[in-house]
Amino acid sequence: MTSFENVFDSGDPEELYALETVVGHGHFGKVYKARHKETDEVAAIKILPWDQEDEDSNKKLLKEIQLMKECACENIVKFYGSYLKENDLWIVMEFCDAGSLAMIIGKTGQGFTERQISLILKDMLIGLEYLHARRMLHRDIKADNVLLCSNGLSKLADLGVAAQLTNTMDNRKTATGTPYWMAPELILEQAYNSEVDIWSLGITAIEYADKKPPFFDMVPMRALFIIATGDQPPPTLTDKEKWSPEFHDFIAKCLVKNPQNRASASELLKHPFIQNAAPRSELQELAESFIAFKEQKRVEKETRKKNMKDRRRSVGAGIMRKISQLDDNQLTVPKGASDPRCGNIYPISPGCALMKETTPWEFLAIGGPPDLDKPKHVLSNISNVQRATIDDSMVAFLFEMASHQKTGIERKVRIYRLRNHRDSFYGSDAVDWFMARLSLDREEGVAIGEALMHRGLIQHVLRCEPFQDSKNSLYRLAEITDRQTLQELCMEGKLTYLVDMMRWGVNITTRRWRHKTYEKAFLGNEAVDWLIKTLNLPDRQQATRLGQILLDRCIFHHVTFSDTFADKPALYRFFQDDKKFTFVTSQIRQSALEKANCALKLASEQRTK
Repeated sequence: MTSFENVFDSGDPEELYALETVVGHGHFGKVYKARHKETDEVAAIKILPWDQEDEDSNKKLLKEIQLMKECACENIVKFYGSYLKENDLWIVMEFCDAGSLAMIIGKTGQGFTERQISLILKDMLIGLEYLHARRMLHRDIKADNVLLCSNGLSKLADLGVAAQLTNTMDNRKTATGTPYWMAPELILEQAYNSEVDIWSLGITAIEYADKKPPFFDMVPMRALFIIATGDQPPPTLTDKEKWSPEFHDFIAKCLVKNPQNRASASELLKHPFIQNAAPRSELQELAESFIAFKEQKRVEKETRKKNMKDRRRSVGAGIMRKISQLDDNQLTVPKGASDPRCGNIYPISPGCALMKETTPWEFLAIGGPPDLDKPKHVLSNISNVQRATIDDSMVAFLFEMASHQKTGIERKVRIYRLRNHRDSFYGSDAVDWFMARLSLDREEGVAIGEALMHRGLIQHVLRCEPFQDSKNSLYRLAEITDRQTLQELCMEGKLTYLVDMMRWGVNITTRRWRHKTYEKAFLGNEAVDWLIKTLNLPDRQQATRLGQILLDRCIFHHVTFSDTFADKPALYRFFQDDKKFTFVTSQIRQSALEKANCALKLASEQRTK
């Protein structure tokens, strides 16, 4: 660590920059549009995982930073600084507002005109000439790594696999790059130099015209074989008649299989195709129109999300009102089974209960939970059971405490299943925080985490999975922007009761699906039928939405852990029926809720004072 200190800038990047939106995905992380909090200057920030024990990866990242620091060319993305924040590396760069040329092709479904291509290639050649003159190679030239600014200027980006030739070694032998753009000598792991970038430039020129590189429809290994085979001719443009002879000739001079006969960047800048490049205004118009196109699509997406959120809220509010009106006498007990009710008290089996106010989950007075599989179970002394509750206002207060940027649960960009997840935390980190803030032991901390997940306040980053005290399970706090939404999530008192009614009312049995047998499973369409009948819902759409709410909050799951609840014969299981997961006992839940309520009331009173 000490050997790297002089490479990074001082200060906390989160104090300096405000991250706004994700604008791209690199090899190892995401790229964000960010704004400097003091100067309001826009920048691009690449956030990458930093493992202090992984020296090889760290050397590669430091190499990229060093190469970017040394570059001062208007056709190469500017470097502003780098910061090391705990296990994340922040690389701050110039923000090119039109994005990558590959994005423009992908979003519009169109290639570029020949005049536009000639100017883009001219900008790229100026950047390559600058790098090659300083004995530096890019080694990953492609449309994805060329960014366009609103002023119409194209810039080379992503020096992540770049290399610098030393005075004692004029050729390198490390095979690095993206398969379809790689030069033959790079594939064959022969000695190479700056000519590998020229081959990739020729492939990128074809990409600009044909909207994809040659051989892109083949699997990478087959494409590599064809590129490296000596008797195979170099790639050419698909539509020979569409393009000028000068363009064909330019590509031919780039795609020479013998690197010694390949033109240099300086020579290609003198080519007639480049000399007759379009005026800058053409690319400027393209950049401005695409920026406007992106903004239009962003607004449309935000509008769709808002409308969907409003619909879900209205549907959810209506369903919750119906749930709040449930009567204990609505519970239909299967024929031949004991009725586990007594008055208004309904004991809930461990692992199934939501942490709500209207029903007790402790079984201290009755010697443990009822065994729903054995009709002989008899409840006794039920009237002596004391309710363990946590006020709705205290739940909202706890969520606000956990969400606090500085004193809440620590959230950062973390990697889970080869994807970066922003503002996420491990289950064990949340448990540590609950223990410290609410004076709980470890199992009690798990119970509080489960309570927040069942209310929809904690969510797994990828799929339906219950809250676990684990370094392998990644979660995030719900994105709640207004007080009303938070209050709605904290006021679902009889949802617990509905869940236990559902366990009695839906036909849960051994079923087969896709040649596998699942015990204690139920069908999605039968659950929808039951919800409609029990809550008197107007249509199947609302019942399906409620099923999705229960799945999202990890009450039950699809047998394949799909994240969608469907009104069809798909199989689902309650989590407590799945032996892969463990749950804290009802006694621990009671203790956790009582302690949490006391601690939160005390903290709330102190804050008021």
